[in-house]
Formats: sequence, C-alpha cells, structure tokens
Amino acid sequence: MKKTATALTLALASCLMAGSALAAKGNTQSAPLVATAGNINSPDATNSTPNSFVVLDVTGAVSMDGQGDPDNQTAICITGDSITGVGWDNVGITTVGASWLSEASILMGTPTTPAQIQLAPSSTSAPGSESGLSSGGIIDLTDISLPDIVLGSDPLRLEFFEGFDDNTDAPDATWDSGLITFAGINLEVQTGAACTVRIHSPKPVPSLSWAGLGGLLLGMLGVAWYARRRTSIA
Repeated sequence: MKKTATALTLALASCLMAGSALAAKGNTQSAPLVATAGNINSPDATNSTPNSFVVLDVTGAVSMDGQGDPDNQTAICITGDSITGVGWDNVGITTVGASWLSEASILMGTPTTPAQIQLAPSSTSAPGSESGLSSGGIIDLTDISLPDIVLGSDPLRLEFFEGFDDNTDAPDATWDSGLITFAGINLEVQTGAACTVRIHSPKPVPSLSWAGLGGLLLGMLGVAWYARRRTSIA
C-alpha cells in the first residue's frame, strides 16, 4: 500500500510538472506588438508624427534564451528623441528542435529601460520555418494603445529572445530574413560594435503615387515645350 501511494504521488507530481510546462509553453502573446510586462508608460493622447525613419536588416540574427539572458544577441543602432512606429517586411524565421515560431521575439527599449515593447512576427504555435511575414506598413504605436519609446540621451536597444526557452544556452531560432522599419522623431544611425545587425537604409525610398507620376509627366512636358520654343525663336 505504501509503495502504491508513493508511486501515485510521483505520478501526480509528474503530471502537474508536465501541465505547468505546457501552460508556460503555450503562453504566447496575443498580438505581434505588445507592451512588455512592467511597462508603466502611458500611450500618447494623440498620434505622433514621425520625421525620420531607419530600416534595419535582421537577417542572420539569432535568439538564444529567455528575456534578459546574457547569451541573447542585442543590437544598438539608432539614436534620436523617440520611436513612434514599427513595421516589418519579408521576415523569415527557422526554429531549432521543439521551439515554436511564435516564440522568436525582439525586445525593444533602451539600455536604461530595456523591457518596453516586444515584437513577435509569427503567430504559429509550432516549430519549423516561415517566411514572408509582414506588418503591411508602419504601425503607429499610439494606434494600438502602446506608448512611444522615449530615447532622449539613450539609444534604442534591441534584444533577440525566446518567449519560451527550449534549448538552454543554445540557439532556439534564426531570423533568415527581414527588414524592421523604425519611425520616429529625429532618428539617426549609430554604427559600431554594438550594432550587430545591418543598416538597410536610414530612410525608406519614397514611392510615387499616380498623382506624383502625373506631376512628373507634366513637368517633363513643360521642359520639352520650353526647349522647343527656344529652338523655334532661335
């Protein structure tokens, strides 16, 4: 009887431990961009108007362990006044072992306050590879009830981490591709050893709308008419 009771106790303990592990494993964030636990900053009352953009190429970045682990890759590449919006395009992620795609995350903040907002581009609760993940443009943080990341004298700090660490002290996921665009106030590029990802562009390439193309065409016709008129007079 005593042996049976002991075995039953061990079995129950094992089930409880497994249940806890599964609960922790399934505890993924509900949206790609969310405030990190403990972020006490309040959202702005009005939308911020960015005047600058920096695009980072995160291809080759690796996420190792849980948030704040010293083994995690960090990147400090941007200075300025504040981050007002974030967008991502063509993000590809490959996981290692049992690690889920949705666990590959980027923590955004400053060296003084590193945990402010986190980004997890994938919503797939399974291991494997995924590509082509995109936000469809820049998301204004105020639009989704998140506070701007105020930089001031601090630079923007990024940390690649795992929402659940499956492989302790070893890679859980690799970012195969991806461009992350940061919109903000007076943003500038900061290069150096602390910038462990590539600078894709300090500002996005402007795209011409149909109205812009029409204006360009009218301008070209005007130049051609003026040149022809001068030739006729001569």
